[in-house]
Amino acid sequence: MSSFIQSLRVPEELSQEFNEELARRRVPGLWVLAITGTILFPLFIALDYVLYPQYLGHLTIIRLLVTAVALGGVAGLRYLADDPRLERYSLLITIALAAVYAAGLDALIVTVGGLATPYYAGLTLLIIVLASAVPVRTWSRMGLLEFLFIQI
Repeated sequence: MSSFIQSLRVPEELSQEFNEELARRRVPGLWVLAITGTILFPLFIALDYVLYPQYLGHLTIIRLLVTAVALGGVAGLRYLADDPRLERYSLLITIALAAVYAAGLDALIVTVGGLATPYYAGLTLLIIVLASAVPVRTWSRMGLLEFLFIQI
């Protein structure tokens, strides 16, 4: 390996400190992610009623299932609030919540007709929340966003 490339390497202790700081900063973003899902998924039942009353039963079930997972996320965050495992597993929890939200949005989109639906805006909102509120390393962020863009 060339000396130039070796000079670009971050010392292991600095990399470890950065990862720990990133995990600490990710926890408040997880709260934003969990609470946003808890509020917005059931709130938009009103939108379902206006736009797709013929699918209201199915859409409500999907939204309530995702809301239950979001509430579970809030409860889990509350339970682990003072536990060091929360920081350690914060990226995994972020990915799990994002995957559940994306799956819920996919189910809504498929239920009401696919590409012709305005529910794609929900995926965009999820991407914005993930990109702005939940700090992750560049490669992790790219993986999360790529997963969500595949959904679109």
